[in-house]
Amino acid sequence: MSPPSITIFFLILLSLNFCHEIEAKKRHLIKIYNRMPQGTPALTVHCASKDDDFGNRQLYTGQDFNWSFRTNFWGTTLFFCRFWWGRKTIAFDVFDAAWEADGFHH
Repeated sequence: MSPPSITIFFLILLSLNFCHEIEAKKRHLIKIYNRMPQGTPALTVHCASKDDDFGNRQLYTGQDFNWSFRTNFWGTTLFFCRFWWGRKTIAFDVFDAAWEADGFHH
């Protein structure tokens, strides 16, 4: 094999390995349940990331909202949500790829 052919061969081999690594990333599942007392206002949820925005969701008691995803190649995937229930509101990160690097597993 000539030197350019060897180079091309190894580039193809590396790219196949790279594709395998991307496919090997496990899927994550985020589930948000409304377990507030029966007969109370709906829980409004707005979740997003840099690339995805799920908009506002109204969850009544017993309902849930979920999605699944794989972390991005750079390991910077971050999903955050804001919750409203009556006059109360709170926002926080529901997934941060950095947690995996820190050994956090649920």
